[in-house]
Amino acid sequence: MVIPESVTTIGDCAFSGCSKLSKVSIPKSVTYIGGHAFFGTEWLKNLKNKKDLIVVNDILIDGSNCKGKVSIPKNIRMISGYAFFNSSIESISIPDSVTFIGSYCFYLCTALKK
Repeated sequence: MVIPESVTTIGDCAFSGCSKLSKVSIPKSVTYIGGHAFFGTEWLKNLKNKKDLIVVNDILIDGSNCKGKVSIPKNIRMISGYAFFNSSIESISIPDSVTFIGSYCFYLCTALKK
């Protein structure tokens, strides 16, 4: 799937549950990606198999595989809603570059202390 340059926002749960969606091309014009926008897609599952923090256009969209201490990279400007949903993080360092933290970002992060 190729998202056109005219798109600037991908809303909450936009493609959530589209389990067969395996390829996504997101243009630089996208400056907002809502919580769980790609939850349950093959595309996101494949990315999560390669790394713990999934970042698109300086937007952290998923960190649910993270454990222990997490440091958000300095280039990140937004953390999408539900990004750390049910993760095992214990502490998190958020840089000044982050200007937006989405709803339920740390929902069910029962180990989070700092």
